[in-house]
Parts: sequence; structure tokens; C-alpha cells
Amino acid sequence: MLRFALNVVGLLVLLGPGNDCLSSEDLFKQPKMAEAEKRFDEAVDKAKRRYQDELEKEWASAKRRGDLKAYDEIEAEIAHTKGGNGHDTTPYVPRTKNLRNSKQILVHNVRTAKSRYTTALKNYSSELLRQGDVENARLLNRIAEAGDPAKSKMLVEIVISPEEIEFKEQYADIPMKNVLTDDWEKRVPQATKVRELKWPNVHQSAYGATWSADGESIATFGYAHFARLIDVKTWTMVSEIPKQGDSRGTGVVFLNKHNLILFGGCEGEVGLWNLRKWSKTWFDKENGWTGAIAVSLDEKTVCASAGNVVYVRDADKGEVIAKLDYHTKRINGAAFFLRGLRLVTVSEDGTAVIWDTATWKPIRLLRGHSENVTSVSVSPDDRWIATGSTDDRVIVWQARTGEPVMKIGNFQGDIISVLFSPDGKKLAVGKNYRGDHTFIVDTETWNAVAYCQGHGMWNSQMGWSPDSRRIVTCGDEAMVFELPEN
Repeated sequence: MLRFALNVVGLLVLLGPGNDCLSSEDLFKQPKMAEAEKRFDEAVDKAKRRYQDELEKEWASAKRRGDLKAYDEIEAEIAHTKGGNGHDTTPYVPRTKNLRNSKQILVHNVRTAKSRYTTALKNYSSELLRQGDVENARLLNRIAEAGDPAKSKMLVEIVISPEEIEFKEQYADIPMKNVLTDDWEKRVPQATKVRELKWPNVHQSAYGATWSADGESIATFGYAHFARLIDVKTWTMVSEIPKQGDSRGTGVVFLNKHNLILFGGCEGEVGLWNLRKWSKTWFDKENGWTGAIAVSLDEKTVCASAGNVVYVRDADKGEVIAKLDYHTKRINGAAFFLRGLRLVTVSEDGTAVIWDTATWKPIRLLRGHSENVTSVSVSPDDRWIATGSTDDRVIVWQARTGEPVMKIGNFQGDIISVLFSPDGKKLAVGKNYRGDHTFIVDTETWNAVAYCQGHGMWNSQMGWSPDSRRIVTCGDEAMVFELPEN
């Protein structure tokens, strides 16, 4: 399967006179690749210019009426859109109707450009396949889903590099940075509690939560229920998915807007719940405690653990595709990254393992924690992996190589969960300190910049709002916090 990734000599050989082996750089200089990149850049630039024109009109209007907050926000968005990440359309949430419409048009146009770029690469892949160039056809088909030239180029380097798939052990033998000092409560601001998600005559027991990608829903799980769905606009509980037998919910993930992946209990339960029909699509279980789940970017693959084994499943049918057996103790967390080329898992055995999803073989063993590794999160730009442990430390690893980048600690308790914000600027660290603290760490300085407080027990899973301004955390109940602006 995907033999080209293991055969350097046979990679990137295009048919024609000479049949010279091309580098990834030369591949993207091929006429059809260059044309696809040019059309993508032109479409995105056009969409950005149109959005910038509307921003500048609203900016001038805010200046005339003396609305300094709107003025500063729009000015920051203008700078962001003109920057190198201008087609990243997530951080800013416009206030006015005109800007909201303009933002939606920008998002739509960028998505269209990505879709056309993907189609162009797949068409080129089909053409190469007809010519008999199977290796490069597979390569292009695999990187097409990246959606834009920059990410496609990154993926080519990963796929063709034999060093990327050679098994290695990495040790985090680096100094630790203390996040908290003795007077941290005087220096670190407390986040504002916006909402406590509890209702009369309803057993709370919310052990964790997640926020949907569109920002419209929150799902929680707990002892008395598998999942509850909450409407963010009205803060009402839409419905509840009951316990499945004696099992309790231990996690929930939005597969997409219409489906939830549920997992929980001591018998490896996992299932897909259709939110429109409010019914199970499939449900299965394996031997062992379910402690982790991950959904691939294309939403076609689900990885769910049972004990120390990860079961790779078809998301639509629930059928087992592969079994990943390397950890020696229970698995607590998992995440896909690098556009689905890699999967990382963490375990009570104190390690993290990176898997190649082409072969489902382990390629990195990350060591550095002295105790149970409870959680893992990957930054939105696929740059970093963060692992949290009951040894009171978070280790940040380079996602591609597995090399240690940063070790932060002195959170004064067991770390239960870690989660990067959608904008990548913050890392939430949920822990068992006085039973209820969640710390927000800045990913530039690696200092604590805020904390959330109010629970009676630890927070096993949390969720960020899409704009990275709010976070839902859990203990005996779910709470929504808004972070300080600075």
C-alpha cells in the first residue's frame, strides 16, 4: 500500500524522454501543476481584495462614529488579511451585517479555490495513471486533499522522505520551564464565567465537552448520559443520548454538523449518532476501556481505543479496518495530523506513539513523561504536538520529526487534558489542582495568561469556540468561560 513512499528511486518519475527523477520542487514546476497553483493564487487574491475593500469602508465608518473597539478590531483584521495567512479565514468574527456577509463570501470563495485546486490535481493524477505512471498518480491523488499549494508541497516532502517513516525513539531530555510562580494568582487574570450548563431535575455529571466547528452546538458527556446536545444561541439542552446499558459516556466528538461520534464505558463502546434523525447509525464495542478517539480530516476514518489497542474504523459503517497494537497500557488520547498522514496516540505507559496511516505502523516513540500520559493535542497548523501527564508536565514536540520543542510544568497537580485553540495561539491545560483549574498558556511565551475556575473535579475533555475566545470546561457540570482580551 502506497509503496512509493518507501521507494526513493521510483519516486516522482514522469513519463517522457529521459525519465529523470524529479525533486518535489521540480514536480510543482510542471506546467499543469504551475497552472493549478497560479489559478488558486489568483482566486484567493481576488477574494481577499474584495473583502479588504469592505473592511476599509467599515473601518472608515467606525472611525467617523468614534467606535474605537470596532476600529481596532477591523484594523487588526485588515493587517491579518494582507499578511501571509490571508486565506486563513477563522480568527475574526465581524459585528456588522455587511461585514458578516463579506466574510461569508470570502470563506465561500476560498473554499471554491481549494476545491478547484484539488480537482485539478486529481485530474492530473488520472492523466498520469492513464499514461502508466502509477507512482506519481498515487502521490498526486494523496496530496490533492491538502487544498492549497503550500500544504501540498509540505505533504510531498513528508511522503517522499524515507527518514519520515523510519522508526525512531525521541527523548525529551530538555530543561523545564515553570509556568506558575508562587504569586501566580495575583498575576494571572481569571476568565469570566459566561454560562453554567445545568438544568432543574437533570443529573449533571458532565465529565467533558466539545464545541462544534460551526460554533452552534456544544456536546457534553458524563456518568448519567452518553451525550447531551446544547444549542449555544439559547443555551438550552436540545436532547440527550441515554446511557447504553451500564456504560457511561467517556467522550464525544463532532464528526460533522449532522453526526456525533460517541465513546465510553469499560467495554470499548463506540458509535455514530445521527443528529438529524436522533438515532444510532452504528454501535460496536471491543474488550477494554475506551479512552481515546480521533476523526480523520476527510471524516472517513475513526480511530477508537479499547484498552491498549486502537481500532481503525470506517466512519460511515463502523467496520474495523486495522488494529494498532503497540502501547503496553491503556490508551488515553489520539489525534490525526499532517492532513491525515499521521496519527498520534498517548498511553498510561508514559509514552506517545506516532503512526504512519499509509501502513498503520509506528514510526516514532516519544519518551519524556515519567507517569501516565493523559491527553494529546495537535496545533491547527500541524506544527506541534502537546502531551499532558500526571507528572505535572506538558511536553511540546515537533509534529513532523517528533523532536522535543518545549517542556512546561509546575502546574501543581495532575494534568488531565490539553487542547490547542483553533487559532493556535493558546493551549488549554485542564488539571486536578484544588479540583477545578484550567490554565490558558500563550504558545509564544509559554506563560499562563488566564485561568478558569469553578468545578468540583477534573476536566477530562474541553472544547474551544471557533473564534478561540471562549472555552467550555467540565467537572460535575459544564461551564463556558470567556477569556480576557489581553
